Amino acid sequence: IELFLLHFFIKASNNQRCRTGTLAAGLVLLIVGSIGLVAYDPVLRWQVLQHIALRNGTMAYSQFISPKVPVRIQFYAFDLQNPIEVINGDRPFVVQRGPFTYAEVRRKEDVSYDELRDWLTYKQNRTYLFLRNESVADDSWRFTTANLPLVTILNSLRFMPQALQRFASAALAAFPNETLFPRLSVRDVAFGYHDKLLRLAHEVIPGMVYTDFIGVLAGLNNTYDGVYTISAGLRDPQHLGEIQAFNGSRSLHFWSSELANLVIGSDGSLAPPFLNKSALLPAFISDICRSLYGVFDSEVDAAGGLLRLWRFTGPDRLLANASENPDNAGYCTPAGNCLPAGLFNLTECKRLDGLHIPVPLSGAVLQLYKRLQINLQLDAGPAYAAFAPNLRSQFYPMLWINESAVVDVDTA
Repeated sequence: IELFLLHFFIKASNNQRCRTGTLAAGLVLLIVGSIGLVAYDPVLRWQVLQHIALRNGTMAYSQFISPKVPVRIQFYAFDLQNPIEVINGDRPFVVQRGPFTYAEVRRKEDVSYDELRDWLTYKQNRTYLFLRNESVADDSWRFTTANLPLVTILNSLRFMPQALQRFASAALAAFPNETLFPRLSVRDVAFGYHDKLLRLAHEVIPGMVYTDFIGVLAGLNNTYDGVYTISAGLRDPQHLGEIQAFNGSRSLHFWSSELANLVIGSDGSLAPPFLNKSALLPAFISDICRSLYGVFDSEVDAAGGLLRLWRFTGPDRLLANASENPDNAGYCTPAGNCLPAGLFNLTECKRLDGLHIPVPLSGAVLQLYKRLQINLQLDAGPAYAAFAPNLRSQFYPMLWINESAVVDVDTA
């Protein structure tokens, strides 16, 4: 712009008949153009800030409440080929089958705004639609996997006397058609199914709230994964989307250190504006009940080249064991009981109405993708005597999940 105005100013100056008038006009335009260049960035910033604040009526608010970016969630099931051998002490041999793909529709509900503190509170609702044309088979396809409710109950017996464990194990084994490795559909394992054994557990285990439904998706098939309170960014854009409370608190109670229990960052769908490549992007991931952060990795094209994006990925140290990254010692539960790198014990975090569910998850947040593997902890001992007396202790793989959000041309 400045070069164009200077060129206009010089050409007009060579015209003798209008030299005086055009010199003045050209000088004014040159000054105005120069001021415009200086003010361009602040004006752009102001325009951006007007649109990104999470207030009713802005484009950002509409996109935040009901995101238009297509989200897919894919399940890859591990089909156990040698259940009898595993029961007798061998290692499991599994075959991966997938993807089984669903469109994930997200919508914020029960939204309220605290004008005094500039905070937005909401619940994240998720619904799923199976996409047969993007899947290898119907989600009614059945595979052999570990019995999640049975393992949950057996593991809850570990703190009882051994004789009582064996008695309870025998009583459970007498239950009709109960096995350690049943055949279940992908839909059942992912979204939940009714299990008669849970009804029995309710009757014989003190303190267990009645339920007969169990699944592994989104915190064992919870429609809502919690109540979020975040900064709306109207007064302080640099804290846009930052979680101020999760279920009414800035900290959790699952982990063994104060640092590990802190809820830090956004819900993963927002980031403050005008970041530089040296910034850290923290986010609280409710699926694994902890905060992570991303660091700049590279620049990538999206929406057919219409957009140029910065890719942030989670560094390896986030998933390292406590000996390599002491900050991760707080995720060892109980304190000092640390799992190998990449595994998190979600036993305290994921409960089934009073029972601790022995799920470790392994995962990483990469680019626009979230990948989590669901593993079930099988502990050899007296509680398993009637089902698998020679079972070796292991982390049994059930399935892994690929959740992705890809900006398309229309959305861009």
